[in-house]
Amino acid sequence: MTNVTATGVNATYVYNADGKRVKQTLGSTVTNYLWDETSAYGHVVHEYNGTGGALASYVLGGTGLISQTRGTATNYFLQDGRGRAIPSILICLMQSESL
Repeated sequence: MTNVTATGVNATYVYNADGKRVKQTLGSTVTNYLWDETSAYGHVVHEYNGTGGALASYVLGGTGLISQTRGTATNYFLQDGRGRAIPSILICLMQSESL
């Protein structure tokens, strides 16, 4: 699906030849995605708005996500036993629960 309207908001998605989303438009808000084609899994490494301004950047390592930066906030991730990223806020919560 490349276009849907729900609750009065039109959402349009553009995909490249490999089936990866390269653009999302929600109403008038545009997000473009830059993919790292050399990584083993082909991850998004940058998000830009419709005028080319940076929205987010991602640092990859090994088999997954290490960090995400949006604005001035950077979040760091660890991986669980299945290789899925765990946000650092959840790690802090888990540590405080075990004290």
